[in-house]
Amino acid sequence: MAARRAYIVAFSFSKPAREEVARVKAKKGLEIELVEVATLVKAPPNKSTPELSDLFPALPKDFIGLPMPPPRSKRARPSLEELVRSDKAPRLPDAMD
Repeated sequence: MAARRAYIVAFSFSKPAREEVARVKAKKGLEIELVEVATLVKAPPNKSTPELSDLFPALPKDFIGLPMPPPRSKRARPSLEELVRSDKAPRLPDAMD
């Protein structure tokens, strides 16, 4: 059976997170490596990044030649009033805020 290994990437890890990794290793045999973002940014990669075409050979080389999807029917399009109402509605906070 292949080794069960996982990686968790984060900016930092708390002591309880490290303890949980040790508990899972002892109880279930799962190797979890905690990787801090700083180490990824500072260290050069030790493995080459695969090309997308190697991972997904059926993907087109570019998307320029692909056909556009058909337009929505007039009934499926929002009305002017719906567009104005949605523009004036309260915004959800961005994930980056």
